[in-house]
Amino acid sequence: MKQLDSRAADEESFRNSEWTPEANEAIIRDAANFKTPHGTICCLIEQTPKELISRVFLEDKLFETWHHGRTVLIGDACHTLLPSASQGVVNAMQDAVILANCLYDMTSVPPYNITAAFKDHHNQRHEHVMSQ
Repeated sequence: MKQLDSRAADEESFRNSEWTPEANEAIIRDAANFKTPHGTICCLIEQTPKELISRVFLEDKLFETWHHGRTVLIGDACHTLLPSASQGVVNAMQDAVILANCLYDMTSVPPYNITAAFKDHHNQRHEHVMSQ
């Protein structure tokens, strides 16, 4: 796993050389014998077209939109922190508790109250997550 600063991640040569289907061969070989309930990883990978296999690029990402309609995101879904920060689980739990409190405070459940609760959750969490 590589952790990059934003400058390094923006370099075109990095994106072109390391994040292609061809560059996945080494990581696939390393994980080939890992057992799953459905066989080894190798068996699953062999059944997947090469152009559909990619490595996940880890990045700090803080989205501005955390909800739409009656759907809300928490944790890494809306504010990804690098694994080395060791803050992912803690932040997801804090999101869940604050969201639960916001929903608990609703007096009725029409869409505008749900939206208001989601906005309240965002307002309470966004600045804190941004500072990490």
